Amino acid sequence: MRHCEINCRRPIRSLLVWSCLVIVGTTNLLTTALAQQAEIAPPLAVGSSPQPADILAKLGFDESVARLIEDGTPLNDNDAEPLIRLLFLLPRIDVMQRFGWRQDPSATDLDTLTADVVANRLKMRTLFGRVRALRKITLGPEISQRFGFAAYYQLELDTSPTRDAGTDSQGTIQLCVRQLPARWQTLDVPEAGLPISADGFFFKLASQPNEEPRWVFVADQIGWHPQAADAQRNVTTGAARLGSAGMNVALFDDLIQGQPLVQEDREAFYQMLWTVRRMPAVNSSEEPPHQLQSQFAGLITRPKEIPGQQLRVTGTARRAVLVRVPDPDIQARYGINHYYEVEVLVPLDQLLVLHDPQDGRELTYASTFPVTLCLAELPRDMPQGDEVRQAITTDAYFLKLRSYRSEFVDQQFADPVATKRRQLSPLLIGRTLSLVHPPAPQTTALGWLLGIVIFGGFAGILLLRAWYRRGDRPFDEWRRKQRNAQEF
Repeated sequence: MRHCEINCRRPIRSLLVWSCLVIVGTTNLLTTALAQQAEIAPPLAVGSSPQPADILAKLGFDESVARLIEDGTPLNDNDAEPLIRLLFLLPRIDVMQRFGWRQDPSATDLDTLTADVVANRLKMRTLFGRVRALRKITLGPEISQRFGFAAYYQLELDTSPTRDAGTDSQGTIQLCVRQLPARWQTLDVPEAGLPISADGFFFKLASQPNEEPRWVFVADQIGWHPQAADAQRNVTTGAARLGSAGMNVALFDDLIQGQPLVQEDREAFYQMLWTVRRMPAVNSSEEPPHQLQSQFAGLITRPKEIPGQQLRVTGTARRAVLVRVPDPDIQARYGINHYYEVEVLVPLDQLLVLHDPQDGRELTYASTFPVTLCLAELPRDMPQGDEVRQAITTDAYFLKLRSYRSEFVDQQFADPVATKRRQLSPLLIGRTLSLVHPPAPQTTALGWLLGIVIFGGFAGILLLRAWYRRGDRPFDEWRRKQRNAQEF
């Protein structure tokens, strides 16, 4: 009878073991699926790019135009036609083609240009330096009408490096550029010392072989990298930090305020996101960021005056979603294929009253105001989704005042014009955020499925155990009667 008991129990125990293994295996599969959801594809590789001379030849700057350039002399009237034509054509060169040329190992080497000036003409070099002198060249009416711009600028650069990617070449750079940053327009104030960068196309060597090299480059625009706050040019402390880390703060001048994110905002948006991801932590000796609550009036009424301002945001996140970036050029140039958009309700210190620009009607915010954060990353324990309630804090940089459709605004203006009214919200960009307290547990679809599988597995084990106990009842009853008989 003992042998029969052992043989009966062995299949049941095996079944229980296999049930546990199935539960563990299913749990691992679900965990793997959750991890795969968070994976982001790597940036796209950059392909080969045609040379600048080939592209410019197709646009009209061919060999016959290049032959007009006179090397070994300063810029003169003979250079005017090819110079102005090149300034006219450069904006047509695609940004990805320029990026490909920057990957050339000699992209900052100027000495190689001197060895063979003709062969190296129109090669692109990434220039860094500080403005030593600046002069405006006004075109005549006929030339201005023909090419569509009225003036260009000649900058002389001090090539001592302003950043790690500077050049050590000894000589002078003269840069002819079609456009200056909008906040440089007061030319009666010397612009000397301002740090800049440019994609410069080598135009000519304006010096004799036995003299110190004087390279002449042409660019359609320049990047501006301020190193310190400058109230005269609306450079905030935050903008100076961004400029020191490599961002072109002249891009702020192109932002369209009071509108959704549009094409004109694209370069500034992604370049700021790329910059904050690379920036070191704030030094304790630096000026701490302002609290966002104290800056609402300026952000909404004078957004163009405080671009790049660093602000401390503290509030309740109500929405946090992953945004994928499908653009191949953004993935290649900045390594960005996703970011996170977080909608935050920031508590107000006092009533905030806004006036609708269409008819002047008031819109009152009593307790909170919405703010949009675009972040490079999120903490692992940050809840995500359209329904979030999590206290957060972060330091981020103001990009622009954006607008979007809002139920709150629609309810405030229940009239036919309401469909045209939009919620204004400061848009800030940062690296990540911090949770003020642990997030409340949230249940997802995969979480429900995982719970059902585990619950079903344990329920099955209990049922098997009950069935097993039921099958043993006759044997237990027989053993009980045997013991009773023996005792009797």
